[in-house]
Amino acid sequence: RELGLPSDHLRHQELLDLQRDVALWRALPVADLRLECRARNVAGPPFDIGMVTGRDQELKELLVDALLVERCEAWYERRGIPVRRLGSVKAAARVAERWEQLETMSEGGLLFKASAFCIHVEKDCKKTEVAERVRQATLWSELPLKELQKVCRIHGVNSIGREDQKKEVLHRLTSALWAPKPAPPPPPEPQYRNPAADNFASRDWQRTTYRKMNLPPPPNKQLPKTTVPPKMVPHFKTLGIPSSSGSAEVKKAYRRLALKYHPDKNLEASKEEASRRFREVADAYAALSQ
Repeated sequence: RELGLPSDHLRHQELLDLQRDVALWRALPVADLRLECRARNVAGPPFDIGMVTGRDQELKELLVDALLVERCEAWYERRGIPVRRLGSVKAAARVAERWEQLETMSEGGLLFKASAFCIHVEKDCKKTEVAERVRQATLWSELPLKELQKVCRIHGVNSIGREDQKKEVLHRLTSALWAPKPAPPPPPEPQYRNPAADNFASRDWQRTTYRKMNLPPPPNKQLPKTTVPPKMVPHFKTLGIPSSSGSAEVKKAYRRLALKYHPDKNLEASKEEASRRFREVADAYAALSQ
């Protein structure tokens, strides 16, 4: 398990053979390991890594990991885990373990996981659909940055980011794929129209007609004092904070309410109501985080 091998799913003899091969590979010098990779048609790390003084051990671990990927690829691929794209059997083992945990997770736990990945969940979304979204985001979180950027470009999402911004790139991808549905546009406001303008008489006659008809003056439209869109105000109310709050206050209020209404932390009698409130809090946070 420390090596990332699927020890729970391999026969005893297969596991012994793998452990023996790993011990042999680690005893070989770097040059012989490269020959072993070439014989197995395994793409190893770039050659220039070995040219740097003091990085022989790092290069050896990379070569051993590349050989392990080739040995375990068939098992992981049958379970839908692209071990070659992940780049290591350890990352593939983490994905497999977290996928197994999702199968036994409650609906409240799945919602909490979805909110951690910035995944929006509709009120009528089924548990299986939520689990599939979290499952996909879990796989993406283990991909190397270059592979994650490829996924972003496939879906037309901004993929720019450094290695330390990988989490931000992932949240950008999940927010774009599973964003809240936009609210319907408000009905158009009635346009004020002066009936006297349709008359083709003289201007003086139009002024007289306008006074006789006693038409009300056009409404004086004033700009709203706040810059917060009206459709966002209910989300601030859901989180219990004023509409002038910043991102830090929004995140703090969301964490507090998410822990309060988490279905797994409420009694059976109030679990349904807590689940409903949890969804509302998650929807409000997702809308205000855009």
